[in-house]
Amino acid sequence: MTVMRSRGFTLIELLVVIAIIAILAAILFPVFAQARENARKTTCVSNFNQVVKAVLMYVQDYDETMPPLMTSPAAFFVTYDPNQGDRVWPQLVESYVKNWQVFRCPSDPNATDSVLIEDWCRSGNDVTYCFGIKTNLGYNHLYLSPMNDQAKSIGISLAGVYRPAGTVMLVDSVWDTSAAGEGIGGGNWFVEAPSYVGSSARYWFGGWAINAQPGSQDYWRKYGGTWPWHNRQRLVQSGPQFPHHSGIATVAWVDGHVKAVRHPYDLIKGVNPATYAITNPDEYVWGGQP
Repeated sequence: MTVMRSRGFTLIELLVVIAIIAILAAILFPVFAQARENARKTTCVSNFNQVVKAVLMYVQDYDETMPPLMTSPAAFFVTYDPNQGDRVWPQLVESYVKNWQVFRCPSDPNATDSVLIEDWCRSGNDVTYCFGIKTNLGYNHLYLSPMNDQAKSIGISLAGVYRPAGTVMLVDSVWDTSAAGEGIGGGNWFVEAPSYVGSSARYWFGGWAINAQPGSQDYWRKYGGTWPWHNRQRLVQSGPQFPHHSGIATVAWVDGHVKAVRHPYDLIKGVNPATYAITNPDEYVWGGQP
């Protein structure tokens, strides 16, 4: 009786199979990664849509006025006291969506409770304050909510916004960056326009008002300015704007529509980034007058 022996794989055949699997993985993994990122980008756009609608509901409830960057009855806003009415803009509008998750970018690996909630803000309203200042939706505050004294910012009238459909309200942001240029620490509740500030703008340093002068577009970066207790520069390129989606940033515009744009190209239109000068007001997307 003849016994048939089963034939196993030879080493060469096994290596060929492994090579084929490796080739397929090299082809498919980037496709899967891109699909996941596209899903995150879609979620990010949805988050922006919800938050910008919340802002516009706030505007309707407050005499057609944009939310302030922050509110505080105390000088400098140095210490946060929720019992005294201290708030930042995300805290003012979150009640319209009742979901802090929509203030985070799904593509930011640092937008987690463990990163956003620092040791000093682990109880009560302090937690929402940390969620607020580290939101990934940065507010165009220099135009929409300029500082009027050392503790207060005032939202402008919605009717006073020139070209609402062409003016940035919110954009993807980052708290800080690593030496490799990667975002760390969550988001940033405000962003800086990539241009000169108006000569009437006022900033605050150690209790002293500093009037901006021509050519002093980075006063607030140097002195803490609109964030008076914070003296570390945390800006990326033209501000803490950050393209969380492979060179793409999500933007909510004042009229309420949301669109993904190329970063920084679509955000520096009408600006000479080398000099911070506005070269074409019609293309400038950070606010202005006709």
